[in-house]
Parts: sequence; C-alpha cells; structure tokens
Amino acid sequence: MKKHLLLAFFVLFCATGRLFGQQQEIKEWENKLTHAQGNDSASAYILTRISNFYQVGDLAKAIETENKAIASAKNVVNAYPSLLIEAYSQQASNLAWKNSFDSSLQLYLQAIELVNRYNVDNELSYLYTGIADLYTETGALDKALSYSRAALNLSIENKDSLQM
Repeated sequence: MKKHLLLAFFVLFCATGRLFGQQQEIKEWENKLTHAQGNDSASAYILTRISNFYQVGDLAKAIETENKAIASAKNVVNAYPSLLIEAYSQQASNLAWKNSFDSSLQLYLQAIELVNRYNVDNELSYLYTGIADLYTETGALDKALSYSRAALNLSIENKDSLQM
C-alpha cells in the first residue's frame, strides 16, 4: 500500500513539475513574442513554438495561436517559405489531435505545394511522416505505409539522421 501511495505521489509530482516547466517555457516564448512585434518572421517562428506547447494541454489555444503564426508567415513567405511550411505542418498536427483529419490533410498538402514551389526539399520527409501518422490514425494503413516509406527514403537520401 505504501509503495502504491509513494508511486502515485511521485507520478503526480512529476506531472505537476512538467506542467509548471511547460508553463514557464510558454511564458518565456510569449515574452520573446512581445519583443518581436512588427517582425513577422520572428513572430511566425515564436507562435509556432507556443502552439506546439499548447497542443496537449489546450488544443483550442494551440489552434488559435497557430492561426496567428500562419498569418504572420504568409507575410514573409517569399523570403522565408519554411516558416509557412512549418506553420501549416503544426496546424495540421493540431487539427489531427482534434480529429479533424480532412482539414489536417489539406494543410499537409498545402505545405507540400510550398515545398515544391520554393524547392525546400528538407521539409518533405517531415511532412510525409505527418501524413503517415494521419493515415495511421484513420486506419488507412496502406497509405500510411506508403508515406512512411517515402519519408524514410528521403531521409536516407538526404542523410537526415533525425528522421531515420
């Protein structure tokens, strides 16, 4: 009984500590955002980071924050297309968490269009991985496997150890 009580206390303590740490990090990023006012590229980058932190704890806030990131990234897409690609990818992930799979897929496909238009090939394996995850969630395992293989092949071709 004591062991179970201690284990429960430990798990609660760790979860609370992690949540507190995450809130601290969100506050730090929000502070950076206030200093980035008027700088769309910095704002897009920071807002995407904040959205990622919110994804698990406050999905509505994650989606709202990423909509702002997308708006900022659109203003600088010609100079920094990766920012909009990453913003679309983050929002696609947010929408997948919300079980809005069709909307999520559309954002991934929009991101792939940008990759092709701006020749930002290093982003493609990450997008394919996101689509593979999406198809896995919806039970379309053949499509998931196809996108996973494509992502792996690109990662091997690009020597991207983070994706392999």
